[in-house]
Amino acid sequence: MPLQSDQELLYREPEPETDYSLFEQPEEQPDTSEREIFGWCLYSWSSEPFIVSVVGTYVPLLLEQLARDNGVLNSDRTTPCNPKKNPATPEPLPPQQPSPDSACVLPLFNGHYYVDTSSFALYTFSLSVLVQTLLVISLSGAADRGSHRKQILIVMGLLGSLFTIAYIFINDTQYYTASTLAVLANSCYGVANVCGNAFLPLLTKFHPELKKIPENDRSYIDKKGLISSKISGKGAATGYVSALIMQLLTMSMIVHLRKKKPHEIHVESEDTIWPIQVAISMVGIWWLLFQLPLKWLLQSRPGPPLEFHLHGTSTIINHLHIVRSYTIFGWSTLKHALNQTKDLKDISIFLLGWFIISDSLTTINSAAILFARSQLEMSTLALSVIGILTMVSAILGATLIPNVIQPKFNISTKDMLLYIIIWAALIPCWGILGFFTEKIGLRSPVEMYALSAWYGFALGGLATVSRSLYGLLIPPGQESIFYSVFSVTDKGSSILGPLIVGLIIDKTHNIRYCFYFLFGLLILALPIINALDVSRGMEEAKDLAEESGTIAV
Repeated sequence: MPLQSDQELLYREPEPETDYSLFEQPEEQPDTSEREIFGWCLYSWSSEPFIVSVVGTYVPLLLEQLARDNGVLNSDRTTPCNPKKNPATPEPLPPQQPSPDSACVLPLFNGHYYVDTSSFALYTFSLSVLVQTLLVISLSGAADRGSHRKQILIVMGLLGSLFTIAYIFINDTQYYTASTLAVLANSCYGVANVCGNAFLPLLTKFHPELKKIPENDRSYIDKKGLISSKISGKGAATGYVSALIMQLLTMSMIVHLRKKKPHEIHVESEDTIWPIQVAISMVGIWWLLFQLPLKWLLQSRPGPPLEFHLHGTSTIINHLHIVRSYTIFGWSTLKHALNQTKDLKDISIFLLGWFIISDSLTTINSAAILFARSQLEMSTLALSVIGILTMVSAILGATLIPNVIQPKFNISTKDMLLYIIIWAALIPCWGILGFFTEKIGLRSPVEMYALSAWYGFALGGLATVSRSLYGLLIPPGQESIFYSVFSVTDKGSSILGPLIVGLIIDKTHNIRYCFYFLFGLLILALPIINALDVSRGMEEAKDLAEESGTIAV
């Protein structure tokens, strides 16, 4: 059936035979309680360690190690990279100046393709973000309409945690399985994250302090922003603390397992993947345990339902039709948002710049972890410390930049974003120095520790400043639509960055070359963001809101 007919079906007034039992009607919702805010913060507490510890540290290390354990030398593509040896015999260090012949490559699809062992993790994450993006768009309609938001949040959280726990069951030959679990778990997290964020405007709207103020009162918008920031800040802080605690716990477990003798952990080498598997599964158990109480702590908070004209009496067919309708609605909403964006020059400029910035900074994290592992021979424990340094610095950046640095030096939001880009560009620039000198330029673990703190400070500031700047450019009353475009832009960039870096590594078999690409992206973003006119953008947003008849509510 053509799309137009489907859209007519979605918005048609229901006829008498419509089965209303399959969706809830909009109704007056209860006031937001402290108990519900606690439940929303618990969602962040349960899932944030996944993105920080699992995606940010352990899964890239696990995939690279599995690829190396099953890889062959590129020189003849038959000699194993890590031949089985006596545990007392140490593995040779990789060459400090990688060459194509000495590179370790992983055969895929029965040897039809060979990829560098560092590229394998990058390709996996590129695929996982692609699947995540498609899934998020398809389910966004169900998250905004009807009473499915809470259900999807809980179900996707449970599935994501189970996929994460499942890492404990793989062995050192199942690199396909490990890659598939990464795609599935990351996709589930993405959907759960969108549904969780969708609760924020509702918790704000029905907050008892806000309901005391008439919507047409001049103080309403300011009060709404204050309450939203307060609730959002609680959730963010809760997530950061949870991630920090979990990172420390997993580090402790890794130290404990590393102290054991090989036969005590049923392995043949101290290079085993077992401690990483345990760390990943611990995060999955954490996610699962703290996800369960959301069923009792969060209200359903149903949105306005889609109106379905259902045919027949089969419950299965009707439910399939509802899923199909919600999926079409999600994609139609995205199309509408993109059409709206075309009318706003400065939002288009910002999104183009943000696509480039996000692409570079997201990929820097994965590339740096893999570089530290493959070139600097840093241990899993050392890389866990890097994760903690990055996280603590991100908290400092998110706090100091908007609350101290900007007001003290009277820096505009746009200029602050430009300074952060320059700050972040020094990271790949420092890696490039390694081509010209053997003393500095990511030649030692000490430099990696320092750059992780540098990177975290930029990341924390960027997250705060970018959303603040984007919020100034959004037409009042259309926040949900335009933040969905922001989210898709962010995720879309995370598909291309790892993919391109993976291709660079496969071509050169030297991960250091990717720093040229990442540095070039950040420099390219500078003139784009500089072309942004915030005053003009705010006027455009106001005019569009008046034309479409929307108001900030």
